[in-house]
Amino acid sequence: MNTWHLTFNTEGLNPLVFTESQRRRIVRALARVVGHRAVLFCVVDNHLHLVVLCKPGDLGRITAGIYHSLATFIPAIRTAAPTLVNSRQHLRSLVPYVLTQVLHHKVGGAHPALWSGSCFQDLIGARLLDPLQLQIATALPRFDLSQACQAVGLASDQLVLLQADEVRRLGASRIVSATSAALCVGPALGGNVPSTVRARRAAVQLGLRAGVAPAEIVWVLGITPRAARRLAGQPTDTAAVRATATRLSLEAAVSPHAGDSA
Repeated sequence: MNTWHLTFNTEGLNPLVFTESQRRRIVRALARVVGHRAVLFCVVDNHLHLVVLCKPGDLGRITAGIYHSLATFIPAIRTAAPTLVNSRQHLRSLVPYVLTQVLHHKVGGAHPALWSGSCFQDLIGARLLDPLQLQIATALPRFDLSQACQAVGLASDQLVLLQADEVRRLGASRIVSATSAALCVGPALGGNVPSTVRARRAAVQLGLRAGVAPAEIVWVLGITPRAARRLAGQPTDTAAVRATATRLSLEAAVSPHAGDSA
């Protein structure tokens, strides 16, 4: 198998993304198409970078799949010729290049570790994006997560899961926001789409486990106490809860004092 670097942009380099919801929609579309063949990716304002590991015969199908998936809501999308990643050094250089696109293009003022268009969160387990399975360790043997952390300006020892009392102090609003990011769904967690229902369940389960008052969770989510009890009583969604907890820990690592007054 070979590793390829693909770039997609828009005609005239017009904006590809206007809102956070649109960006998450693009990321979900990428995940559906590339699945276990993705190595790295980043979506910025008017283009996206994608590194894939695949057989040469599959490259055209992957490229076409991404194009058609994105063209349904980005009519002006177009692809550039793929570039063969021809050495380990080439791929090593792509790690910081892809993960810091938001800084390179000065997009949104966001920290690269928290940028929703970046795969950094997927690398460290702070996002659950089925069926995405990044193949960085296969494409780049002896890759260590500390390399990704270093690229975005974090030390790997900063990413320590918060204790229950720390999560409780953050409050329900921060938990809900982190859950929506960790499951890559609409920020409001409204509606009955299965992925959104899963996010609400994870937010309720993590919040109650941390000791957040049920009334606070109910108010932030805009659901009834009965609905909250039903979600809490369902089997624990361990993967979603852990991804949300990791997202909260990542936010704390980026802004250690954020939420201290909550």
